[in-house]
Amino acid sequence: MAGNLDFKERFMHIHSLWVDSDVLHAPYHPTLSAYNLPNLSHVAMPFTLFTAMALSKQIMPCVGLSLVLIGGVRELRNSLREIQSVSVDANGPESPLLAAVTHLQLMTIAIGPTNPLIHFTNLTHLAMPYFGVLGIDAPLNRLKMLVFVVHTSSSRNVHWDCRQRVTRARMKGRLGLFFVEEMDSRFKKRWIQTVRGEFPSVWERARTQTALLEEIFETAGGDWSVVEECWKERFVVCVLTVS
Repeated sequence: MAGNLDFKERFMHIHSLWVDSDVLHAPYHPTLSAYNLPNLSHVAMPFTLFTAMALSKQIMPCVGLSLVLIGGVRELRNSLREIQSVSVDANGPESPLLAAVTHLQLMTIAIGPTNPLIHFTNLTHLAMPYFGVLGIDAPLNRLKMLVFVVHTSSSRNVHWDCRQRVTRARMKGRLGLFFVEEMDSRFKKRWIQTVRGEFPSVWERARTQTALLEEIFETAGGDWSVVEECWKERFVVCVLTVS
């Protein structure tokens, strides 16, 4: 009994949690869905484990949770479908874990029936990959930030298509839209550094990069060929100051 209490006590002190997608039997690990995690503030995990934890009424973190979900659109769709079906059948209150999430970063596009706003009732910040025009005109509703992530491995055309679309949308008053460039190979390292306060969050970097682009755009008089040339030099300086 004493050992069990000690184990529960340890879970009470967890503030951040990363679970790799290849962890053996991660979605079936009973400890992560059976104990409360009241001080959890940052978590990254595959959809399968997230689904199990979301359906557990034992996990009740405080509102303000920052969540990264690892997986593709199929995993996202299956996860939300399972959570919704269980919630409807139970006809009870929403998942404490879902209600706690305010900041969410996805590895896949999320619009239409997979729109997280439907399920994460306190969500204010959403980041997801850029897939062309998809999502640019999506209603922001209560979102304070909708960040489109472009990976460094993406083509030049993808990078500039995203930057131009976000800039034009913001000029039309959609000031909740942002973009950010991410490095795939460094994602886990950056997440850990962010949790420790050693590196700016994706939200901070999105504000910085978007503001820099708008400044260059205004200085260049809206000439995108000039903007692109200036960006190459200014962005390198911007990255070096936070690396």
